[in-house]
Amino acid sequence: MAYAATAGDFPASVTSAPRVAALQRALLWLVGASCSIVFIEPSPYELVTLVAAIIFVATGLRLRLVFMPLLLLLFLLNVGYSIGAIPFLEQPEVASWIATSWYMAITVMFFAMVISEDTAGRLDMLRRGLIAGGLIAAIAGDRRLFQPRPRRP
Repeated sequence: MAYAATAGDFPASVTSAPRVAALQRALLWLVGASCSIVFIEPSPYELVTLVAAIIFVATGLRLRLVFMPLLLLLFLLNVGYSIGAIPFLEQPEVASWIATSWYMAITVMFFAMVISEDTAGRLDMLRRGLIAGGLIAAIAGDRRLFQPRPRRP
């Protein structure tokens, strides 16, 4: 118990190598930038987030005790959704909604654990990626808006 109370006091610079930290920040930028592309399923955001989660876990992502209530509540909520949806699972929309709900719960935990260490640096890279994603979406929207439209007969 004493170890759990003191384990969170180490700064990220002590616990991870500079190249690992750079890779993690680059992945967060890529996650933010990929948010703008959502016209296909699965979206690039979902794939990039999955790759980022795997790499973060492989490079030492820690689950702190403070996240246990969130984890428990998200788990119970999604178990309730899954049980409630049993009579309707033959409908593809319901099964997709349940899978999406589980995926979103996992990404909530992922981002909570990621942002809890090296908070300022990681939030800055995520913010920069979101700005880049917004620019990508704006440019794509402008190109579509000003594109010549075919005439209908």
